[in-house]
Amino acid sequence: INWSPINEDEPFSISARVSSSVFGCILVITFLGEVQQWIALGSQYVAFWNFVQLCHFFTGATVVLGVLFSLLSRSTMQLVLAWTIFLKVYGLMYYLQGIRYTGRFVKMFFSTLLDLINFAIIMAIAMAASTAAFYVLFLKDRTSDSESDGQYTSISNAIFSAFNLLVLVDFESDEFVSGDVEYLVSLRIMFVFSMVLVPLVLLNLLIAIMGNTYTKIDERAECEFLFLRARLIVESEIVEAYGKVSQ
Repeated sequence: INWSPINEDEPFSISARVSSSVFGCILVITFLGEVQQWIALGSQYVAFWNFVQLCHFFTGATVVLGVLFSLLSRSTMQLVLAWTIFLKVYGLMYYLQGIRYTGRFVKMFFSTLLDLINFAIIMAIAMAASTAAFYVLFLKDRTSDSESDGQYTSISNAIFSAFNLLVLVDFESDEFVSGDVEYLVSLRIMFVFSMVLVPLVLLNLLIAIMGNTYTKIDERAECEFLFLRARLIVESEIVEAYGKVSQ
């Protein structure tokens, strides 16, 4: 879809409408296939991949209807289209489950995510503590008459800056060593404590958890691969058998 025109009021081009119509036909075929799977598989249909597929369908349908009938602004359409592409590309991992050299890594990916639920709670608390503390300590910069371009000038910037600081270890050292900050000593203490707790302790714990998950999956890699491939085959056979019976 050509998004080149900047004017929000300008209608979409004919090529954009044609490509959206083709994309809409593909979405309809995909949705009918999902409905058939839901009827055939019943309770077994409820899975993460099916949720991703349905989300992709609804975002894609929003894009198609928005382009054909101009229901949404161009900027909103770009946002929805970005989520549609994001979900569709990640959904390709579903088909990688049945391949010998990639199936176990897909299983490992989601097993690691499940194992990190409790860890994520601790990480979220640590990030929330640092974000709130730094946001309060830089309050003077936000209330001063001069315009501030610091990283903690708003809540959203503070959250993003705390993520860069604690997880990516990417930060501007001037904000923590400059003498212009009113509570410089407290700021430095919190900075050192946060850097020791998260990058050194929690991130190494994360690596240990991921290594443990990898070891468990790798020990039964062949069994996991055969199980994933068998599940794909069984689901396909059930849907195909239902289609023949319904005809």
